[in-house]
Amino acid sequence: MAGDWQQLWQSVFIGLVLSFLIAKLISFVTALKDDTHLPLSRPTTATAVPPTTLHRRHHRKYSSQSEPESEMRAIDSVGDLSEVASRVSDDFSVLAEKGSVAGGDLVLDDLATMTDDDWEGVESTELDNAFSAATAFVAASSADKLPNKVPNEVQLQLYGLYKIAIEGPCSVPAPPAFKRTARAKWNAWQKLGAMPPEDAMQKYIDIVSEIFPSWASGGA
Repeated sequence: MAGDWQQLWQSVFIGLVLSFLIAKLISFVTALKDDTHLPLSRPTTATAVPPTTLHRRHHRKYSSQSEPESEMRAIDSVGDLSEVASRVSDDFSVLAEKGSVAGGDLVLDDLATMTDDDWEGVESTELDNAFSAATAFVAASSADKLPNKVPNEVQLQLYGLYKIAIEGPCSVPAPPAFKRTARAKWNAWQKLGAMPPEDAMQKYIDIVSEIFPSWASGGA
């Protein structure tokens, strides 16, 4: 009798397991059937934009944004020309003299390039006018090759006085040691310290008058 009950429970258990497996199989087949009826193409609610069109749009946007920046950089570069020009003579002088300060007209040539725009906006006085005339004479002397009469030490002194009169005390870093001409001119400017511009102008005029006594009358 006990063996019959045991056999009955085994039959019921096996039936339940088979029913569960059949239900899972039917569910899997139904899900697979539904998947096969899905549309194979994407909905066409939005028109796809070709990659080349996107690239061209991005390129035009980037170009329109970069054009003002390019113009600003061009304007900035024009503003830097004066600073670049002021350094060209130093670098060229170093190459020309091969590390020496022996070129007789180097400093006066540099002074000649500094006398055009430095006086714009400056209220003229009698001392200013005399100083301006002296610097103009020095510029003309440079063009006439008269710097051969002026020792290098005096040329450097004139350069330092000019920088003090126009820009005040030296506030720029020293050039590299291998740029001997630029370093010599920087030393001439720096060693004058905080000399007043008026004193520098007067000293400049005195030196020019000592070397060229008749400079005011146009003689050499």
